[in-house]
Amino acid sequence: FSLIQLFASGTYEEYNENRQMYPELNTGQETKLKQLSVISLASQRHTLLYDDLLRALEITAVPQLEGLIRGAVYWRLLSGDLDSKKRHFVVKSAVGRTFAP
Repeated sequence: FSLIQLFASGTYEEYNENRQMYPELNTGQETKLKQLSVISLASQRHTLLYDDLLRALEITAVPQLEGLIRGAVYWRLLSGDLDSKKRHFVVKSAVGRTFAP
């Protein structure tokens, strides 16, 4: 994977597993890759559990995770409902991550 391919279709987990293959990401790039990873997960499942997202994105605090999701919603990358009590995000829609060569 090149860095461009990572942002086009990869995930934060893939980045972490192969960090030596990529340049170090700055905070903004890391946030964007995490949001794109949430989009990938949202295309696979209707309900995203906080525990799964915290693990996949290496986030330690629920408020930080919710802020990341709110940012993606603000930029209209996805839509849905956060439920702090049930600790999940119910996906209504998500943009696609498919890019033609």
